[in-house]
Amino acid sequence: MTVAGVDVTLTGEYTPLTACKAIKNAKLCLEVQNIQGKVESIQKAIRIIDEGLAASLDVKAGGEFAERLLALYDYMAQTLVQSNARNDSLKMDEVVTLLSDLRQAWQEIGQAQSGGQASASIKDSLSA
Repeated sequence: MTVAGVDVTLTGEYTPLTACKAIKNAKLCLEVQNIQGKVESIQKAIRIIDEGLAASLDVKAGGEFAERLLALYDYMAQTLVQSNARNDSLKMDEVVTLLSDLRQAWQEIGQAQSGGQASASIKDSLSA
C-alpha cells in the first residue's frame, strides 16, 4: 500500500524493524567490544535506511510529505554514522526510537479504513 508516495508495506530486509534489530545488535557488539560486529551492524542499518526505506519513496507523488520523510531518513543515517564513529549508544537508541515510531505509524496506516485517515495519521507523526 502506498500513501502519499510512501510504500508502507515494505517487507523482508528493508523494514524499520530489521533496521532496529541491526542497531540493537550493534549495541550488543559495542558492549562486548566487538568493534567489527558493531561496524557491520551499523552499516547494515544504514543500508536498510538508504537502500530500502529512502529508495522506496516516490518524492514526485509524495511531495512535501515524502521530502520530509527523506530528510528524516537522512538524519537517521547521519546519526548512525556519528554513533559508529563515537561508539555512542545513546545516538543508536535515538534512531531505534525514530524507527519504532515510524513502524507504529505504518501499522496504524495499514489498519486505517480510508486513505485520507492514513495520510493524516502519518503526516501528523512527521509534523510533531
